[in-house]
Amino acid sequence: MKNRLPIAITALLFTFLIISCKKDNSGTSPQTKTSEEILTSKTWRLYEIRFLQGNIVTYYKRDVTSDPYSFNTETIKFNTDKSGTYIAGGITLL
Repeated sequence: MKNRLPIAITALLFTFLIISCKKDNSGTSPQTKTSEEILTSKTWRLYEIRFLQGNIVTYYKRDVTSDPYSFNTETIKFNTDKSGTYIAGGITLL
């Protein structure tokens, strides 16, 4: 009898742990955003760009001080109606 009591208590505790540690399947999964929702959710800034000016290919990367061109003030905002706003140095283009 003394040998069975610890085994029974251990089995009971083990069963309790298995039952109490179930994953919550409440049916609500995290919402995944569509590409359009991600694109229109914020205002975007240029991080890196290569462009041609005067037959010279130029490369710009944000926060690199040796760049002769600064695109730090440029932002792009995409709207859900497929329009957008481009802001460069205080000038806004729709």
